Amino acid sequence: PIDQTVGTDHHVFSIIGANMSESYGDVIIVLDPCIMQHPDFNMSISAATSYPTKRTFFHRPWAALGKVINYEPVMGGMTYVEEGNLASSTCGIQDFSHCDVDEVLDVIRDGAMVQLDEEAAIDFFHKSKLHPSVADWEKVIAQDLALQCRLFLMSKRKVDPWVDSVTSHLRDDFINNILKGRTPTVSDITCDIVKHWYTLINSHGCVEGHLPQFVPLDYIDKIVMPESSYKLIKKELRACRLGSGRLLDDMVVSLSATGQDFQCAAREWQRDFFQRRVSLPQYASGMQIEARAFSFGLEGMKGEEVFLPLRMTVPQRGFAVRFRAKGQHIRLSFLSEMQDSRQVPLHQCPNMYLAVIGAFKNSKTFLKRNNTSGGPVCVEASRTTNPTAMAWPDCYRDYWITFDAQVGSFRIGHGGRESLDDASKVLLQWQDPEPHQDLQYIAVSCWCTPLSFAMLKHMDPQEAMNTS
Repeated sequence: PIDQTVGTDHHVFSIIGANMSESYGDVIIVLDPCIMQHPDFNMSISAATSYPTKRTFFHRPWAALGKVINYEPVMGGMTYVEEGNLASSTCGIQDFSHCDVDEVLDVIRDGAMVQLDEEAAIDFFHKSKLHPSVADWEKVIAQDLALQCRLFLMSKRKVDPWVDSVTSHLRDDFINNILKGRTPTVSDITCDIVKHWYTLINSHGCVEGHLPQFVPLDYIDKIVMPESSYKLIKKELRACRLGSGRLLDDMVVSLSATGQDFQCAAREWQRDFFQRRVSLPQYASGMQIEARAFSFGLEGMKGEEVFLPLRMTVPQRGFAVRFRAKGQHIRLSFLSEMQDSRQVPLHQCPNMYLAVIGAFKNSKTFLKRNNTSGGPVCVEASRTTNPTAMAWPDCYRDYWITFDAQVGSFRIGHGGRESLDDASKVLLQWQDPEPHQDLQYIAVSCWCTPLSFAMLKHMDPQEAMNTS
């Protein structure tokens, strides 16, 4: 199966934004954007399957890192345009759908033809996956979508009969009615035009979200379905209460239409919903939604480390980490190498700092330069000397850790981003006379009891101070 070939067979597929495809049934589940913070989440700018079939390079030729030639996608397969034979069929296209996939696309780099086979195309997919924890991810996606829209509306490519099946009329309408026959320019492709185009394309041309294997029902925001279907399962929905206290029934949006009329109504509802949601203050400003963050839970790790899929890019300057956690014995390791440091002998331990909040039944918080039981402790606080420095086992609390690698200042504090430079919010601090300047990786762990991270976000120190 194609999903096994690409490596997405352990993910739940989703669309970032409105899903306008009619081929996936009559129930649409809208999820809270916070699901994107999960470490196992990632997204690709077009469907994962469009990489081995190379369809993505037709819509996004810049992704091939070279000039794309001899390729057009069709409904049932691939076609190959052979130079000198453009008049060999009614559309000027020869059908080569029976050919090997690496024969339907050529790429020219530095004036020479290079082969882009299936393996290379899949490698492109994995290297282009994005996660919201990465800085400026939204700008990368916005730029790519804008370029795709320009390529299409400015008639820089042919129509794809599958992905452009609904938008094929949009280009003619845009040129003839909006521009009155004038040749489009870049300035004509406004943000509103891009958004309108995005809500019309086939879902396989949209940004595809790859969710973790298990998605809790608590992440559901809305459930859209025909009213006739809702009546059949209303009793079951009312009987299902989520952890937040909400009923599944409270999230249902039932539409009276059926069949094709329901699909049209559902598309209109999605357009209106996402337009309204993006205009809300918490989404428009980005202040209340931690878009660049992780969200996950741990239990029974007993110190075994789990590395987060990120790398600190300015280790010579240090780092800042903000997180919202519920539980005790919170362990964060900051390391120079991506290798487990638990019980590694001191003389073999990589450069690291280990920050632990609420260890030993929430009686101690400490900082070490190792992860060895009984190893030297740099600084610690106890429940007796500083009860504020202990963890909150039964409710969420905001924490932060900052490290200035230039002067060796390491601080653990509590509160939101506005408290990063507030000395009264510091729980524990230490000055390292020989500060590490090569820390690139972050690992998390706990001991026996459950630990829940509602948000974990990494920033470089300068960014942290600028946003406080």
